[in-house]
Amino acid sequence: DFGALSLPDALRLLFAALRCPGEAQKIDRLMQAFARSYFGDGHAPFRDADEVYAVAFSVMMLNVDQHNPSVRSKMSKLQFVTNTRRAASHVP
Repeated sequence: DFGALSLPDALRLLFAALRCPGEAQKIDRLMQAFARSYFGDGHAPFRDADEVYAVAFSVMMLNVDQHNPSVRSKMSKLQFVTNTRRAASHVP
């Protein structure tokens, strides 16, 4: 239950509680389960769990981009916003 947590805070809680698997398929399943649970808790402004998934995945990728030293070309704020808006067009 993610209660009244914002999406970034809910993701922090999730990843603090477990070790993220290295396989893309496992991460995808984890993020899908998170999105269903987060959406099921009634968080606006999301229309469905797929939209939660898209935005949550985008936030997770931003975190990797910003904190992984092997990523040399960091994503700009504009790139992040553009990519996220493509994934979930009506989320402010």
